[in-house]
Amino acid sequence: MSGITGFAGLKSDFTSEKGKWTAVLNDMQKSIIHRGNMYLEAQIKEKICFASNSDEILSDSGKNSMEFYINGKYYFIVLDGEIYNFDELKKELENDKYTFEKNNDSEIVLFLFLKYGIEFVNKINGIFSIALFDGDNFYLFRDRLGIKPIFYSFKDDILIFGSEIKSILKFPNFEIIVDKEGLSEIFALGPAHTQGLGIFKDINEVLPGNYINLSENGLRQKEYWRFESRKHIDSYSETVQKVRDLVLNSVEIQMSKNISSLLSGGLDSSIVTAIANKSHLEKYGIGIETFSFDFTGNSKYFKSNSFQPEQDRPWVDKMVNFLNTKHHYLEANIDDIADNLYNAVDARDYPGMADIDSSLLFFCKNISNSSKVAFSGECADEIFGGYPWFHKKEMFETDSFPWSSNIEIRKSILNPDLTQILNIEKKSNERYRDALAQVPILESESETEKRRRELAFLNLKFFMMTLVDRMDRMSMHSGLTVRVPYADFRIAEYLFNIPWEMKAKDNVTKSLLRKACEGIIPDELLYRKKSPYPKTYNPAYENLLKERLKDIIENNNSPILPLINKAEIEKLINSPSDPGKPWYGQLMAKPQLLAYLLQMNYWLDKYKINIKLS
Repeated sequence: MSGITGFAGLKSDFTSEKGKWTAVLNDMQKSIIHRGNMYLEAQIKEKICFASNSDEILSDSGKNSMEFYINGKYYFIVLDGEIYNFDELKKELENDKYTFEKNNDSEIVLFLFLKYGIEFVNKINGIFSIALFDGDNFYLFRDRLGIKPIFYSFKDDILIFGSEIKSILKFPNFEIIVDKEGLSEIFALGPAHTQGLGIFKDINEVLPGNYINLSENGLRQKEYWRFESRKHIDSYSETVQKVRDLVLNSVEIQMSKNISSLLSGGLDSSIVTAIANKSHLEKYGIGIETFSFDFTGNSKYFKSNSFQPEQDRPWVDKMVNFLNTKHHYLEANIDDIADNLYNAVDARDYPGMADIDSSLLFFCKNISNSSKVAFSGECADEIFGGYPWFHKKEMFETDSFPWSSNIEIRKSILNPDLTQILNIEKKSNERYRDALAQVPILESESETEKRRRELAFLNLKFFMMTLVDRMDRMSMHSGLTVRVPYADFRIAEYLFNIPWEMKAKDNVTKSLLRKACEGIIPDELLYRKKSPYPKTYNPAYENLLKERLKDIIENNNSPILPLINKAEIEKLINSPSDPGKPWYGQLMAKPQLLAYLLQMNYWLDKYKINIKLS
């Protein structure tokens, strides 16, 4: 649990009005108090003002800031995240005569910076956003895959930053505007968004694998890491062994004594849980706690479909019996999920994955009552190619984002005038083409393999980021740290260049991961067909959403009304339920569209957003 926020102005002297800026910094810090409330630190310096929130999970000291004077020069650093190769880096630095006092991640990072300069970031294996000042330059670094967020705004020579958008909005006189570009993101791509954009006008995010530098020459962003295409030279058996070693090592370096695991009964979470449980038993003599989530009465209302063929609960039971873990079955009713739609917007700062967000928020909040850090199987499908668009011909060949190809339903809900202004079909196509232009091509590949590489890249840069954002905001808002071992950059790098005939040998989805993890979990679980995150099929949930949305569109003061086509929304409300036909991803169908509109209205009202289309 950690969060950072603050502001820097190389032409400023914040100490001249210390009382004013202390109050500002405190407001910004309080806005992200949910990211850690045990250690609250704040510093007002001449050119920089930093605040950090953290708890005891981070390190021996718990704190995640560090300041240092050397040769008359002042250095300061705050960090949100975790450095997984801490022990290895500490040993290296101690061999170079660096002496540790705080024994925390920030101290490691600062000493690495002193030794290697900005190249230090390439030494780190971890998830992080880092704010660093060296007396002359201010930097913001983000980890390679973007697991940890960092947003910023640059106005009047002051760089404002924060782990979440809400902290930036607390800066004095910050006008909360969503312009044409931001609104297009919400309607054309949502709940995804273009990397680098923060939806709100004048708010951006540091791109994954990038850093920004504020110096006397102004503000610039620079890439330090990217995916590269190269020929895979390992044999199949070598590839299987290396994948196994990478997965085992990623879980191992992220282990801690107090860790638990989110266990869905699917392939990905079962593997992580089994590895973690074995390691925990060997180190501490006791297994880990596990948690699963479902909806009250789902066994009664569940409807099998091509995206969600079966329920998870029987498979959770099998894994619990296999591992003999102390397990917690968590269930939410429809009111829990509907009410948490609004809390999920508070957590994310804009509309997200509707009840896919709100259910995770409920899940994490309940886990945090007994565990403060947990493993998740998130990101395996993006990295190992588990989604249907890798396998289904019509989705594979779609000349658009395959998880968001139904643009018509998006257009239908918009006010006709706004449809013309936003032109969301064009916007979606532009974002898709821009993303394709970034794909690193390997000239020797066939057209089919080239397309698979495109889909892999799009998954990592767009679809995975939506889920990563969801996991970070919902877990942190709930007081829970979630670790995602599959999102180790070493795994992502290696898998990016493995040919499809190895990734999906004999046309078995994620066969490489299954083969690499043989013996870790029972074969019946190892070769279970993919089933996504659960959602409710209870018709009462959709009816509840309909009633709430009716109240909104019948209220002339509802802020969403100028944006939507009221007649089409009424038709949507009265149309037959279709929970198995997604308009985004695999899970977001008609009920989730209703919920997305509820979130949007709440967002516009709660944040008092000023819409500017020109």
